[in-house]
Amino acid sequence: MALTTSARWTILGVLFVIPFLPLFVANGMFFPFISSKGFAFRILIEIAAGAWLLLMLADKRYRPQFSWPLAIYGAFVLWMFIADLFAANPHKAFWSNYERMDGWVTMIHVFLFFLVAGSFLSVEKLWKRWWLTLLGASALVSVYGLWQIFGLAQIHQGGVRADASFGNAIYLAVYLMFTVLIAAWQAIQSKGWLRWALTALIALQVVIIFATATRGAILGLFAAIGVIAVAWAATSGGAGRKAAIGVIGLLLVIAGGLFLIRDSTFVRSEPTLARVVTVFEASELKVRATLWGMAYEGFLERPITGWGQEGYNYVFNKYYKPSLFAQESWFDRAHNTYLDWLVAGGAPALFLFLALLISAFISIYRSTASKPEKLILLGILVGYALQAMSSFDNLFSYILLAAVLAMAHEKSARPIPQFERAPELGTSALGTLGAPVILVGTIAVLWTVNVPGIEGSGHLIKGAQQAANPSAALLEYEKAAASGSFASQEIAEQILAFGSNVASQGAIPMETRQTAVTLALKTMQKEVEKAPNDARIRLMYAGGLRAAGDAAGYEKEMQAALALSPKKQAIIFQKGIGSWQAGDKVSAAKDFDAGYALDTSFPNAAKYAAVGKIITGDVAGGKALLTSAYGSHIVDDDLIRFAYYDAKLYGDLIEVAKLHVTNTPNDPMPRFLLAQAYAVAGRNAEARAEIQATIVAYPAAAATGADLLRQLGSQ
Repeated sequence: MALTTSARWTILGVLFVIPFLPLFVANGMFFPFISSKGFAFRILIEIAAGAWLLLMLADKRYRPQFSWPLAIYGAFVLWMFIADLFAANPHKAFWSNYERMDGWVTMIHVFLFFLVAGSFLSVEKLWKRWWLTLLGASALVSVYGLWQIFGLAQIHQGGVRADASFGNAIYLAVYLMFTVLIAAWQAIQSKGWLRWALTALIALQVVIIFATATRGAILGLFAAIGVIAVAWAATSGGAGRKAAIGVIGLLLVIAGGLFLIRDSTFVRSEPTLARVVTVFEASELKVRATLWGMAYEGFLERPITGWGQEGYNYVFNKYYKPSLFAQESWFDRAHNTYLDWLVAGGAPALFLFLALLISAFISIYRSTASKPEKLILLGILVGYALQAMSSFDNLFSYILLAAVLAMAHEKSARPIPQFERAPELGTSALGTLGAPVILVGTIAVLWTVNVPGIEGSGHLIKGAQQAANPSAALLEYEKAAASGSFASQEIAEQILAFGSNVASQGAIPMETRQTAVTLALKTMQKEVEKAPNDARIRLMYAGGLRAAGDAAGYEKEMQAALALSPKKQAIIFQKGIGSWQAGDKVSAAKDFDAGYALDTSFPNAAKYAAVGKIITGDVAGGKALLTSAYGSHIVDDDLIRFAYYDAKLYGDLIEVAKLHVTNTPNDPMPRFLLAQAYAVAGRNAEARAEIQATIVAYPAAAATGADLLRQLGSQ
């Protein structure tokens, strides 16, 4: 009896702690807003699953029952296990990384949450209390967001888009899309002060969603409210119907009014409204359509098992379109949940995902739930389905969707005869066999799944914090590499960045530099061997080899990266820069021209082609190209500055340096660069005057200025 009581309280504690995880941020972890929540959720669910298994053995009431949502969800998880075995990168498909904390490991944990919550909260009749607890936690998250709006707390992504404790505006918006609708459901079914408090919470959260400027979630919420209102009007009479019609009218007025004034100064000057009205503009649709088209091409290559979770990276590189040059360099999602599943697990994965949503919709629709519960749960599914067309899931969209699916399961569940007939274990059997085995198994899972990853993450952060002490930082990075963390690629990338930085600092002891570079190349080489078809890893490894002076290795890895992503300008331009630094200006110019020719609509691409012309003697052609792209051949850009220096065009070099000073008026370094430009042009008096004026204006930079003056004096 004591064992089952402990199991019940354990599950109860876990389930009622989970709603507060959005507030949890462990700054001592890599990607703290993501990884800390992910590890906490995994640990809690592993503990709850062990307790639930014990409870099932002792009490048949807690055993799973059959429903189509459960059957399809289980089939979905099983299929993704199979698809991930055949993934382009099986390790990453199963484990993901610190930045996403996704993959099959998260998928199975969310499924366990679905099972445990669907069983325990249903048997204990605790769903309402769990939802109210979730809303209480969401109120704290919303207050955090409100502080950000008023400037009392930092917005972690920068800019003006509130992200609260999620660290990502989109994640916050999707979370609040769920909680606004849940709050409406609970407000309708509550009375007195609680109804008013929930109504106030709805108003606050709508404001926060607006402050996130997340179009998908805003449109999803708008659609969900519209569907709920239409269904309410169709199934009600009297005051209820009038209220629903009023809501429909208000939605139409908002949508129509926004459409009519979409080009007004007011709309275009308000960040959120401007983002909402541009969702259907050609430029926005072009980028999304390109990403989606690439996903479809990837699906056609692997239509059955797909590329595995976290596999869109491979599709993005292989089918890269030059029109994306101005976008992010590395997309790991199609920004469409349906296409992400199509890429990850092929046609079966998309079919099962859609079937899961449809089965949940049907189960709720056919249930005997109250009208508010039924219509709002259906509205949540509609809102989620719509916003999923332009975004991808994160931990809390998974959790909240799983909670809704668990309720859909409850509405249509029926006993499974085999589970019903299985005997319940008595206290003796539980104590001598069941509990010890479950405890050992739970501890083993907890350790294997979480501890190495947490240790590796902690050592990465400690290494970064020891930037002023390279030897101490190196020890932390060595521990991170040896931790056995699933996120070995991220660890290798951070060590490579550290090694490259240390290698360039002559003041650091040679032994430390050599050890850092050796560690960086060794860890990165392992990642290349583990994922040889990842262009990003190849490109980063190439950069490390170049920093280490391995010209042959650099060339080999650059060619490999280019073969994996032949139309990616960033790789072609990087190859050109490597050739330039090696003294082969002709090859550099060819690479720059080749990259620019893929899509000539980008000024930043034209810059490379212009630089290629300038450093190979076609100065007039280079300047003409710059003027065509930027309106002038004097452009504030480091690459152009280096080109003018290389071509000994010191007058142009000075003009670029002056423009840089103008564009960054509160920084002494551009002024020192201007002084250096004067110096290489032989205008030492002007160089000295610029340095002295900078020292006067920025006393904190006096040491740097004095060093430059000494260098001038020795010339």
